[in-house]
Amino acid sequence: MSRDRKRSRMSSSMPQYTFPLVRRHERVAVDEQVRKCVILLSEKREGLAQEFELDLPSMSINSDPDLLQQIWLNLIDNAMKYSGSESIIHISGQSDLQGITVTVQDEGIGIPAEKQGQIFDAFYQCEESHKKDGNGLGLSIVKRILELLNGSIECHSIEGSGTRMTVNIQK
Repeated sequence: MSRDRKRSRMSSSMPQYTFPLVRRHERVAVDEQVRKCVILLSEKREGLAQEFELDLPSMSINSDPDLLQQIWLNLIDNAMKYSGSESIIHISGQSDLQGITVTVQDEGIGIPAEKQGQIFDAFYQCEESHKKDGNGLGLSIVKRILELLNGSIECHSIEGSGTRMTVNIQK
């Protein structure tokens, strides 16, 4: 098989989009959106004595509000799920000329170092005891959304001490 023919065959198996995947670009008050997600998830997980410590200055970005909300919901829900009932979840943010940064840090069980490379893979779950609470798609969805929004996510975790997820989105 010729090299050109092989190349065209490979590209034909890749999805070809003729429309933008992210169609909505609105001014989103990220600090307000994160606060609303905290309220929503606090209602969902009523009965836990978890507290939130928020350090969110006024910050906004032009983006898709629904996709951004999905990011915050997934990250805050994970922080709540993997933290003890009387823990504190810290959420902070900052904005500069390049974009915004939001950090969600918990005091939970942490992620073993040998498993941290897989947490953004679809269907991967580190913790066997939480399989009933999800399907292992949350962080892979977050990563994919951030790719679409020209953003990134970093994980810093120490087993037994908690996890810090840092989201950066360029303006």
